[in-house]
Amino acid sequence: MSTPFFTKNRFFEADINSYEDVMEASKNIVRMCLENGASKRAGNLLGLFVEEMGKNIIDHGFDDGKTHSAGVRLVCEDDGFMIRLRDDCRAFNPVNWLEMHESTDKMKNIGIRMVMGLTKDVKYLSVLQMNSLIINVRMEQ
Repeated sequence: MSTPFFTKNRFFEADINSYEDVMEASKNIVRMCLENGASKRAGNLLGLFVEEMGKNIIDHGFDDGKTHSAGVRLVCEDDGFMIRLRDDCRAFNPVNWLEMHESTDKMKNIGIRMVMGLTKDVKYLSVLQMNSLIINVRMEQ
């Protein structure tokens, strides 16, 4: 795992190549959010978003036996936070996937369902064989 780095306590970036990397990134994100004045609830939610979507990358993107790379970036903005998860795995749009796999079972797809339900600003891009999931979380005024 690469060592995460902070620039003026407003930026975090780490490679994620295992469940352990995902959990470490999540813990560091919670800590960074708290250091930047976010509520404990906001920090925990952002950490949870990274856990759920990062584990999704490991579970479904790294399962083809090929070597892949993935990473997470958090930027503290004046009005909230931006999380970007990027990987070079096969294309997977969680926004469309959830719409196509709706279920009455509340526990099915709970990670993706939770992230999409708690924030309305989620974008997926696939460019040059790189997937980017961008989650913008605005702080309540």
